[in-house]
Amino acid sequence: MVDIVENLTTQIHQTYSLDDVRQLFRDVEAPAGMRSIFTSEQWLVAWLKCADAMPALITFNNEGETIGFAFLGKQTAWYGDTYYLNQTGISEYDQMWIEHNDIICSETWLPQCRYSLLQALSHTENFHRLIISLCPSMQWDAEHTFLWSIDTAQVAYVDMSLIQNSSDGMAKLLSKNARSGINRSKNYIQKNHGDIAFDVVDNPIDTLQQKAAPLHVAQWRDTDSGSGFSNPHFVDFHKQLCGNNCENYRTEVLHFKAGEQDLGYLYMMLSHKTVFFYLSAINYNDDDNRYKPGLVMHKLAIEHYANLGYERYDFLAGYARYKETLSTHHYPLYTLHIANSALKHRILFGVNRAVKRFTQFKDSR
Repeated sequence: MVDIVENLTTQIHQTYSLDDVRQLFRDVEAPAGMRSIFTSEQWLVAWLKCADAMPALITFNNEGETIGFAFLGKQTAWYGDTYYLNQTGISEYDQMWIEHNDIICSETWLPQCRYSLLQALSHTENFHRLIISLCPSMQWDAEHTFLWSIDTAQVAYVDMSLIQNSSDGMAKLLSKNARSGINRSKNYIQKNHGDIAFDVVDNPIDTLQQKAAPLHVAQWRDTDSGSGFSNPHFVDFHKQLCGNNCENYRTEVLHFKAGEQDLGYLYMMLSHKTVFFYLSAINYNDDDNRYKPGLVMHKLAIEHYANLGYERYDFLAGYARYKETLSTHHYPLYTLHIANSALKHRILFGVNRAVKRFTQFKDSR
């Protein structure tokens, strides 16, 4: 149970400036142990600049002092309003793929702020549900709401200390098959294309737009979501993010080559002592089954950042075989749908569940 703080109030602001947001980051104590760029000033201000209509700003106050804040997007339908934590609910504005999503406040105040937000929404006219995408905690509860659904993503990462404390580097972390596959691919690439090398690019913005984007679009154009580089809001967001590096939150792009051929690019976000792998753009101009540049690129990148003293190489959400091959551990992120517990909304969710089950049964026949 959450200890209720009687003096804690929640306010919803429909109008505010980016300077107001910057001031909030200065006023609110940084969450203890925070290792994510996704709820940083750099990320959220860049995101707000790229949205045509800014979401509502939610502030949490205790005895006149602001102790936390977040943003709420809202989409309206005939059955009620759906809210989105630190997202708009519009895919073209949310394709930045926020993770480690939560209220911006100290760890001490997180349970109370979560509770206060849900209580405020439950008393808002037409509130139907709140969607919290890829949150590190399931601990969201309040009166007048219930957990409608939860999806869990197991996120793979590499504990860099296992490399730093081993004389064999990554060798002991990989299975025999993984070591063999990586060496086979590395040898094939070097024999047919040239020696493999990489560097950190000097101008990540131009590199992403001019070099990485065409490769990424070619790789993802036929998928449901497509490449983010086909979305001008996504492109503008990363242009601003890359141009606003600071000590604790910054981006890097690694460029890999084999001889004179581009192998591809890895786009990284560095936050405190963690490296978050955000996306890759790979040159798939060789269809030999030994040509696996992505696997080789990640192995080299992991060793590079381990040598620089980073503590974790985080692959972020989304399953991929290469992540399982290279990782040492996993942790969960949760996407929560928290709903209005009023009878009307419970009936609507029940109908929704029945329709989904009927559709799944029909499709399985």
